[in-house]
Amino acid sequence: MSFPVVPGQSLGEFSFGMNLRQALDILSISESSAPTVDIIYSEETPFEVPVVFRLFQQGVRLEFHPVTQLLVRIVVYDSSKIRLTYNNQQFSGPPTVATLASIYQLFGPTFPGTFHTDTGQYELVYPGAHFFFPIPEAHQHLYMGDNADLPLQLPDGSTPVPSSIVFLPEHSEPFTTSYRSLVMLGRGVSLLSHPTQPILLGDSVQYVLTVLGAPQHIHPKSTDLMRIHARLPPPLAASAAPSSPAASTSAST
Repeated sequence: MSFPVVPGQSLGEFSFGMNLRQALDILSISESSAPTVDIIYSEETPFEVPVVFRLFQQGVRLEFHPVTQLLVRIVVYDSSKIRLTYNNQQFSGPPTVATLASIYQLFGPTFPGTFHTDTGQYELVYPGAHFFFPIPEAHQHLYMGDNADLPLQLPDGSTPVPSSIVFLPEHSEPFTTSYRSLVMLGRGVSLLSHPTQPILLGDSVQYVLTVLGAPQHIHPKSTDLMRIHARLPPPLAASAAPSSPAASTSAST
């Protein structure tokens, strides 16, 4: 299975700005391709730390804004596990190995990247896509400073392989706008999106639904194991005995 890359917009079916529920729907449909998903969140600071879906089989992390719960960052932390394509050309995943030379050839020229001395990685930047390449210590000087002649191959003939690829949206502001509410102790809450319509304790269900609006999505249950506890009339019992045919009367003469 291939994941087309549209820098600044999407990776496969995962588009920036989609909400957490939409991503769950995609994963639930694609169980065969993503059977193992680890959901990571912070119980101590839930409104400060992003919610993360980690897809083990694909080597991908989906990061959602902690407040808006919209997809704001996609990280490929193991490019050997996922088939990535750009302009219908595969550049990572079996049997292709992503390299600095192949990525530069496919994505085209760009501005000189940045060498991070603390991690020993060279960051190659394209709009919406950041590639991080670990550089052996013996060759790190080749990627430092304003080196216009970026070596795509190391002196030993090898070419760096990315340790991670980070995809970001073109415009992050609409996805990170904070929607907060004012809690009135003992009274209720006031949503900043509806400041003139506070929800107070004792309000009717109809009023609360009017303020909140219709749900974005409904997940119907395929089976309901608690149905037995519902006070529903029992189904009509079918007779186990077969119906007997009408008796016939014979007259003898």
